[in-house]
Amino acid sequence: VITFWTIIDGNKVKNTHRIIGVNSRNGSVSFVTKGDNNDVKDSIEVYPSDIIGKWTGVKIGGFGSVMSFLRTKTGFFVCIIIPIALFFLFELYKFIVTIVEIKRPAAVQLDEEEIKKKAIEEYLAQQKELSDSAGKDSAADTETTDSEKDNSEAEAKTTDSGSNQPENNDNKDE
Repeated sequence: VITFWTIIDGNKVKNTHRIIGVNSRNGSVSFVTKGDNNDVKDSIEVYPSDIIGKWTGVKIGGFGSVMSFLRTKTGFFVCIIIPIALFFLFELYKFIVTIVEIKRPAAVQLDEEEIKKKAIEEYLAQQKELSDSAGKDSAADTETTDSEKDNSEAEAKTTDSGSNQPENNDNKDE
């Protein structure tokens, strides 16, 4: 059995037929072939320069069964569609993971910036509270100082007024 180039309907095509005879003329060899489904031999002889390949009698066991199974709807679905779908899903998963990994550092960076911003805002709020409470404390201190001055002045007046008055002597019998 050989596969060879031949001309069919004006087109150069590959054809596979069984060798049924060998002709030798003037030092050149040609082969007479016949297709397994044909009743008569081919009218055109095949020359060695047209041969593409030959069957050596070696078979791959079960290969025909596999090919027959692949031609069924179930075989096509199991051996072609499912693996392609699994490959597509795997690639989709890898794509999504890649996108998430690309966005994650950006999100982390934004989170870090937000944390820094909040920390700065909290610090500024604390500083403002401290300055406000310090201002109130100094105002309260000023008020306390004024009231202390008033109290000391009142005490001084009381002391001064007590010294101007005559002393009370309880000993009238003397």
